[in-house]
Amino acid sequence: MLNYFDEARLSAADILNTMPAAKIGLLYANDDAGRDFAAGLKAGLGDKATQIVNELKYETTAPTVDSQVATLAASGADAFAFYATPKFAAQILRKKHVLGWKAKTYIAMSASSIAAVLMPAGLETAQGLISGVCMKDADDPKWTSDPGFSVFCLDGQTFSGRDPVRQSVCQRLHQRSNPGQAPGKMRQRSQPQQHHGTGTPS
Repeated sequence: MLNYFDEARLSAADILNTMPAAKIGLLYANDDAGRDFAAGLKAGLGDKATQIVNELKYETTAPTVDSQVATLAASGADAFAFYATPKFAAQILRKKHVLGWKAKTYIAMSASSIAAVLMPAGLETAQGLISGVCMKDADDPKWTSDPGFSVFCLDGQTFSGRDPVRQSVCQRLHQRSNPGQAPGKMRQRSQPQQHHGTGTPS
C-alpha cells in the first residue's frame, strides 16, 4: 500500500495537472502520519507549494475540527487536501458540506472508508472526493461477488501463527497479484517477508 508521503505526492501531481493555479488548503493531524502527508504534498507541489494559502493541523485529543475547516473555507482555497483519522474525517466532510465549501477535495486513504467515514458523514458529503485508495473496500457491495476479493477475505476468517490454512493463503498471495487490490495501473505483490500473523506462532 502507499505510504502517506507518496499518496500526498500523487494528490499534488493531480492538483498541478488539473488545477495549476489552485489555491490550496491543507489540514492534517499533528502526528507522524499527518506530518508525512503534509510533507508529501509539499514535495509533490515543489516550487508551487507557495500556492498553499492556509495550512492547519489539529490535535488528536481535540473534540472537533470544525473551526479549522471553517478557517480553511474562509481562506478562499479551491483545492483541499487533508489527512485525518476516521472520526475527524467524518467531521471534516460534514462541516465542509454544511459550509457549502466546494473546494476540490483530496482525502488520505485513512479517511476513505465507506463504513467508518463516508456513511457517518453522510454520503451526500462525499461527492467528488479524490483518494489514493488501492484496496477493495469490504464495505462496498460492488465487491461482494468478486472472485479475487473472496480469496482475499476468505469469508472473514482470521489466520495467525503457523496455521496450515494461513500458510496456504500466504503462498497464494505470493504467487499472484494481491486479489484485494482495486483495479488500476498500480500493481502490488505480497512478498514472503510481509506475511505477518495476527498472533504468536505456536
